Amino acid sequence: MVAHVGLISLSVSLPSMPCLPRIGFTKRRPFPMAALSDDPVQEWILTEGKATQITGIRPVGGGCINLANRYDTDAGSFFVKTNRSIGPPMFEAEAIGLDAMYETRTIRVPKPFKVGPLRNGGSYIIMEYIEFGSSRSNQVSQF
Repeated sequence: MVAHVGLISLSVSLPSMPCLPRIGFTKRRPFPMAALSDDPVQEWILTEGKATQITGIRPVGGGCINLANRYDTDAGSFFVKTNRSIGPPMFEAEAIGLDAMYETRTIRVPKPFKVGPLRNGGSYIIMEYIEFGSSRSNQVSQF
């Protein structure tokens, strides 16, 4: 196995209340990426995900149970959820459901790519990243 070394920006999330948006900031100082075998998410992205470099990792808010990040790469973006307390079966069930919906081509859901255990406990799921359009908060209700 060949280890890739590159630079990515470090995103840091400040503690937040459950179910509230995370407040975060991005350090401008880059840091070296870990060797592939240290991080199964980066390993998959840089091999089976067909990326040669990860250009950024940004937190994505909206969840209460899992940590969610957008991994930007030279091969596109990936949506990654992790949970340090729950094993792979939770994300395996999510991947089965998402894949079943994806295959119907009737509703737009992210295609699940990979589920697995994290090195020091917990699990992850890697999915297609879907870019949503502008906010709908300015729409007027018809009711």
